[in-house]
This record gives sequence, structure tokens and C-alpha cells, in this order.
Amino acid sequence: MRAIPRAMPEPLPLSLVVITRDAAGELEECLASAPFAAEALVVDSGSADHTVEVARAAGARVVVEAWRGFGPLETGHGGIGGAYGVQR
Repeated sequence: MRAIPRAMPEPLPLSLVVITRDAAGELEECLASAPFAAEALVVDSGSADHTVEVARAAGARVVVEAWRGFGPLETGHGGIGGAYGVQR
């Protein structure tokens, strides 16, 4: 049986997009769970905690947008439409 490598030589050309609100306690672990992604994009919808600071400290690009529902946040300029790894 062939072993699966634990670390990739370089990140895959894809973006991890995480929509957040008051997720400071969980976000660092979430972002760390996808080291294979070339980019982490956090779309924050008005957190009152330290979510934005945690995201930036973890190296994520952060966009702050008012909550408009999952659909608009996913496809708008800050969500999936704003991810570098997505081809248009």
C-alpha cells in the first residue's frame, strides 16, 4: 500500500472561502485544516468578536460585507466571485 504524503510540495490553485460571523474561537483551526489551498478568503458579515483579526493573523484575505444571505455572499464580489482560484 502506498503512503499518502502529509504535506504537499506546493498549494493547489484553489481558494478556501469561509463565510463568518463571530467565529473567532473556531476560525484558526478551520483555516489551518486546509493547508493545500493557495488562498484563504474570509467573508465576514459583521462579527462583534475578533474574527477579522484572527483571520488576518492566520494569513487569510478578509472582506467585510453585511449579511445578505448565503447566496449573495457566495456569489458576490467578496465571496466566491472574489476568490483568486476561481476561473470566470
